[in-house]
Amino acid sequence: MESEDCVGASTWREQMTRTLAVCVISVGCWITPLRAQISIDLVREAQMQERALLDRTAEQQREQQFQQGLRQKQFEAKFNQLVEAIASFSREYKKSKGAIWPQREADKLRKALHELQASEKSLREDTKRARAQ
Repeated sequence: MESEDCVGASTWREQMTRTLAVCVISVGCWITPLRAQISIDLVREAQMQERALLDRTAEQQREQQFQQGLRQKQFEAKFNQLVEAIASFSREYKKSKGAIWPQREADKLRKALHELQASEKSLREDTKRARAQ
């Protein structure tokens, strides 16, 4: 009887082993497509993040170019005001043949120069260096 119990237990173990093997294979077959889908989703997510980053970078570059163009136009306007103030001062000074100091034009010239320096950082630094020496 013991040998029958051993044979029965052995058969039972074999059946359980086969059943477990079938379950593992079934789960593996179910998980493999799921893992593939997860991998595809991760790739898509990475691509979307990359696209968003590229879009933000492009937007920042456009904004930077816009700001640079705006600063250039402002500089040109301030520079043209300075040139006009110099020309006006020169005309008035020459008109009086140097006998009269055109104070109003000198004030306009000083103001135009100050506005140009205020709008352009490199001009402010040069002025500070000149004053320090």
